[in-house]
Amino acid sequence: MFVDYFFRVALFLAEFGFLGPLLIFGICCIDKKVFINIAIVCFLSAFINAYLKSIWQIPLDPSLGKVGWAFPSGHTQFNLVVWLVLIYQIRKLWIALVAAAISISSYFGMVHFHYHNWYDIYGGIFFATLIFFSFVMWDYFYRNKQLVLLILTTAISVCIMFILPEQPHRHEWLYIYLGMDIGLLSYLVLEKKGHIKIVSKMDKNHLVAFAGSLICMYAIKGIHTEALSFICLKGFMLILLPLALASYVSRSNTLLSHNSGR
Repeated sequence: MFVDYFFRVALFLAEFGFLGPLLIFGICCIDKKVFINIAIVCFLSAFINAYLKSIWQIPLDPSLGKVGWAFPSGHTQFNLVVWLVLIYQIRKLWIALVAAAISISSYFGMVHFHYHNWYDIYGGIFFATLIFFSFVMWDYFYRNKQLVLLILTTAISVCIMFILPEQPHRHEWLYIYLGMDIGLLSYLVLEKKGHIKIVSKMDKNHLVAFAGSLICMYAIKGIHTEALSFICLKGFMLILLPLALASYVSRSNTLLSHNSGR
């Protein structure tokens, strides 16, 4: 059925399966600072959403056959945070139009498949907006303190993990995001010390690095483990390997430019 197919595509475009590679592509080829900021804020959003769900503990639709809580919608919150922060930093009308089309389509898709009702979605929109404006305030006062922002958001995320109550389902994805936070933190510390650096550029080498990153990401994602420490390690590798590849390509391009300039 065409409607089902359309909404499935819309939901895919609003999930991490699409937004994750988009973040890596942006870091490699568009603007490293912009897309790392997006990653920092949306990872924090995932932890905040898990905590908010634990407050209301509204179960998902029983017809889905899944254990978990529905309000506020995590997909809505995560997707909207990504697009709002992107639009704020890269102020292009076409980005806002694409974001609106994907987001609105995904909202109707979630209702169509009974994943969420409109109250769940409105809740996700509300909290995504609060998180976005918090980032705007931070950016206004501390524009060039990305490492400090990541340290702060990682600390908040760890605190949330400790205060989450007993739940009928495991938040394995939180360990993935925690590992990714640690991977980003490792990169920014190494960059500050001058050991590695990414120069985002849309050229053949960076596109190859992005393609290699996708292969690595899907290979790592395909590894199944029950140990939460290894799940966290998966998240660490999911972000650090792409960053390392992009840094290697940037360094190689710099050396080639330097040698050709002699």
